[in-house]
Amino acid sequence: MRTLTRIGMILRADANPASVLTGQFAALLARLPADIDLDSLALETKAIRRKRKIGDGASLLRLALARGPGGFSLRQTSGWMSLQEIGELSNPGVHYRLTQAADFLAAVVGRLLAAKTPGATLRWPGRTLHLADGTCISKPGSKGTDRRVHGVFDLGSGGFSHLELTDAHGAEALARGAPVAGEIRIGDRNYARVPVLQRFLAEGDGTADFIVRLGWNVLQLSTPEGQPFDLIEYLRHLLAGAAPHDVTLRAAGGRGQAALALRLIVRRKTQEATEATRLALYRLRWQIELAFKRLKTLVHIDRLPTRTKQTSRSWLYAHLILALLGDELSQEFPESSP
Repeated sequence: MRTLTRIGMILRADANPASVLTGQFAALLARLPADIDLDSLALETKAIRRKRKIGDGASLLRLALARGPGGFSLRQTSGWMSLQEIGELSNPGVHYRLTQAADFLAAVVGRLLAAKTPGATLRWPGRTLHLADGTCISKPGSKGTDRRVHGVFDLGSGGFSHLELTDAHGAEALARGAPVAGEIRIGDRNYARVPVLQRFLAEGDGTADFIVRLGWNVLQLSTPEGQPFDLIEYLRHLLAGAAPHDVTLRAAGGRGQAALALRLIVRRKTQEATEATRLALYRLRWQIELAFKRLKTLVHIDRLPTRTKQTSRSWLYAHLILALLGDELSQEFPESSP
């Protein structure tokens, strides 16, 4: 009777379309980067120390996907592994393996991201446009943020170029995800902080630029000569027929930090043109919001069932792996479209 109950639970869980089951796993492995060695990665990250019960990286990845995006409980994962003849693990055994696997899964995410290339030429010629944003994840019973997923979305390829998992204290920063030559990174007002912007420019080594939303009093602006610059007052006295022009400014950094050189582009626009520009920028920003929404509504990354730090990391990284593989799969549709 107990065996029938376990099988019944497993069959119901198998109905979850996100489950990675027998016939699909080989195809999933084929989509991993050709140079990734899951066995070596599992040994390097100490996810596998002794080859007992789970002796190879592919089986460990399969275990994590079944427990994570597959939607299995610890008990269901244990029974499913036995039925698939992957290994014999008790519920605590599954929990222990996944606790040890967090760094291994993070490394797989890193390899998947490293294999990506900027996709500007897929949609348009010219510079690569990247969007930066983050989303919050909470564990059961929590009243606040427990984990935060930071992302950089490549508008050209239509997928994430960077994903990073932190705890609730991991602040949003434009430089999460190394800048690539020629890119323009677009961020919301949370990213308009001088140290954050300076770090992004330094890591880009002069080859990357940014666009961030900015409140009128967020930055302390001055002229190159050190005179205070009143943005509202400057715009108030702008002549009606003034041609578009640039104003070179500096934004004060923190104590002991150099000022940040900025270029203010001034152009008087009609109300209709202003609204059109706002809409265009909103549509660009909305793409990363939609990407995070897909992570929550399709991959169910917001249904975090775990409570400890390491099991939560393991569960979330398994979902990010599936998300990145989904991004890769989606690239085949534009290429095959008439």
